Amino acid sequence: MGITSSFSLLPRCEWTGLRFSPHGKFILLTTNGSVMRLLDAFDGHPMQTFAGHLNNRGVPIDGCFTPDSRFVISGSTDGRVHAWNAESGFKVGRLPFITKIEEGNSKAKVICTEETK
Repeated sequence: MGITSSFSLLPRCEWTGLRFSPHGKFILLTTNGSVMRLLDAFDGHPMQTFAGHLNNRGVPIDGCFTPDSRFVISGSTDGRVHAWNAESGFKVGRLPFITKIEEGNSKAKVICTEETK
């Protein structure tokens, strides 16, 4: 049995990306919906669901980890940036509007960036 059969997301929500945490213990599963999932990198077991960020356009919204793997950061289609504690799943912060995606731009993406060493 594979990872895909062990949990479900939301109706009409597709996986759009996978990102390993810097310490290698977690995988962040991003979607084109208003939810992301945290998986155990060794057995694929779902650990957390991160929600509460707006994606009313169905565009892929990227997420990333902080360098210490403690927090997950994501944008949203309303221009806000959200942060969750990776282990507890609790939202720990929300920054105000940064840049609002233009109405009608169905190809717009909110992208997280990270520094590489």
